[in-house]
Amino acid sequence: MITPIQQLPGITAIGIVDCQRLQPSLADRAASSLPVAVQTTVTPLAFSGEATCECLTETENGSSRQTATLKFFTTDTLPLHTHIGFIVTDADGNSWLIGALEEPWPRIQATRNFGTPGGVPNCWEIEVTYTAPSALIPCIF
Repeated sequence: MITPIQQLPGITAIGIVDCQRLQPSLADRAASSLPVAVQTTVTPLAFSGEATCECLTETENGSSRQTATLKFFTTDTLPLHTHIGFIVTDADGNSWLIGALEEPWPRIQATRNFGTPGGVPNCWEIEVTYTAPSALIPCIF
């Protein structure tokens, strides 16, 4: 069985949003394949290196589920005490929302790197995983 994986062609911007301020049922609205409007503040993040984002679609018992994975390095501190979502803009100018108002929220793994004298930067290594019927939602903001 072939499992489709969507990979974004290069990430030019990453921002965070407060999931509690998103509209309800965005995944249902995204099922129409039209971009959804993110009507809240998007806080841009500075990131370095090659950020990656991919979305795996799996079908089981007649229903599909997606898992989006976003990885990047940043010197910014994320507000991990709240439920945050991510807006990713790719090299084609398309924006994608990872997160929703309803549970489950994105799972964020933040690893602190203190760097090395050889040039590895002092930064946070962030890995975001989000599993939902529509995990990578096309959006405008």
